[in-house]
Amino acid sequence: MNGQYIYLLVLLSFLVLIFFLQKKYQLLADSGTNSIKKAYSLSRTQLVWWSFIVLSTIVAIVIGSGKLPKLTESTLVLLGIGALTTISSRLTDISDDKKAAGNGTTAQISRNDSTGNFLLDILSDNEGVSIHRLQSVVFNLIFGVWFMYKVMIEIKGISPCITGVNNMIPNFDKSNLIMMGISSGTYIALKTTENAHLSLPITKPDTQTTNTVADTNC
Repeated sequence: MNGQYIYLLVLLSFLVLIFFLQKKYQLLADSGTNSIKKAYSLSRTQLVWWSFIVLSTIVAIVIGSGKLPKLTESTLVLLGIGALTTISSRLTDISDDKKAAGNGTTAQISRNDSTGNFLLDILSDNEGVSIHRLQSVVFNLIFGVWFMYKVMIEIKGISPCITGVNNMIPNFDKSNLIMMGISSGTYIALKTTENAHLSLPITKPDTQTTNTVADTNC
């Protein structure tokens, strides 16, 4: 079978699996108090996106050639960026949960509000669609599509007799990896401010003043 058909079938199979896991277990959903419909998470989507691309590539090469390819350093870095982004995002969420629990403002956590729209959820913070989230989505989308395009070209003539399967996995330039790291770092840094209002002291109504006014009116 043509290697490109194998790759497309593997991509489709993993895509169906992701849809199933999202439907059944909310794989791409953020942590939150809304148990019925949680908002989609940008960091989890990024990690799943690159895992989907890399795993599909490995499986397609193994099926087509019977050989296990060696991942490039840049591919490992991309997976690492996705993993660190998810970990940092989760740590920020835990910190926000603790602040909200202490102030009794759990309902004010921005990620607890789902728009019901995938793109709006991953692009929006507590003030709406944000440029740093948009930048991260665009960069990951462009790099991911380019990765799959390069694999699609290289895998065309794959067979059990072919050598050099390692060359079928694209290699990113260091400057591109730095740009991806900066984009993810900016997202995490600004994510820590999305629920900054949880740290503000809660102002309680002055009951003494209220009662004085009420007595005067009487």
